[in-house]
Amino acid sequence: MKTKLLGNIYIKKKETELKIIKSNNDKVLKIVLINNFKYLKKVYFKNYSKECGLNEIKAFNINKKKGYYLIPKIYFSKLKRNNLTIYQKYIDARPSKLNYFSLKNFLNFKRYKLGIKQKNLTNYLKKINPYKKVEKKLKKHFSVCNEKFFVNFSHGDFVHYNSIVDDKNFYTLDFDYFENQRSYMHDIINWIIFPIISNIRKFRLYYFSKLSSNLIFFSFNFLIKKKFKEFYIKDINFYFKIYLFEKLYFLNNDLKINKYISKKEKEKRLIYIKIINNLLHFQNENINNNSFI
Repeated sequence: MKTKLLGNIYIKKKETELKIIKSNNDKVLKIVLINNFKYLKKVYFKNYSKECGLNEIKAFNINKKKGYYLIPKIYFSKLKRNNLTIYQKYIDARPSKLNYFSLKNFLNFKRYKLGIKQKNLTNYLKKINPYKKVEKKLKKHFSVCNEKFFVNFSHGDFVHYNSIVDDKNFYTLDFDYFENQRSYMHDIINWIIFPIISNIRKFRLYYFSKLSSNLIFFSFNFLIKKKFKEFYIKDINFYFKIYLFEKLYFLNNDLKINKYISKKEKEKRLIYIKIINNLLHFQNENINNNSFI
């Protein structure tokens, strides 16, 4: 008897597990074979992890209409009390550092700009509960913006290692931290700067706070104006600061909510928090001296 599982696809043969890509307390990713077709099977167990999986489904469904990113097709999902299971198209490719300078191939920026919406900055920042003082600081430095800024669909962790390229397509993966209304430059800034921050952590340059902050700002300034100039906007300083505060909130919140995070990942996040705090302090000093970007 045929059993309906993946949309209109009927299982003719038993699901075959080909490879386990990732397995921990809250999530299992594996490649499975059904009817001679490969799928990426994702199973989320804990509440926090299930929320990430639901974000993947929301992002895919919204992006289907918007076309900002190319996301591997989700064929089927099932939410149970103890887990969430997703079957997604498997792309036989690996993330590459070479993708870094191909940002424009992964994000349709012309279409993306058409979808932006204006939002009140004060209302937007209210959701960042641990940082109630942020509002006053931003008003002080960015009063010319009249508390208005723009939001749009956001991946949340848009970086080259969450992207893959097959023979002709540029795919974006892992929309675990998706939000439908986030600062519209967040993904672009994250793509450019987070790999730099990651290397600062890797080579322990964060011990030299001023040097590392200078290096990050200089690199971002050069890259956004020279290598990614099609994404440069005149208010980049304003959006950069919002990005830093929001990234700080995300990292702190992730440590608070994700109880199953490994010791190694926890240490990474704590170092990222230290680096971003240094960046905020450094940026405030340089804004006062009118010397940033």
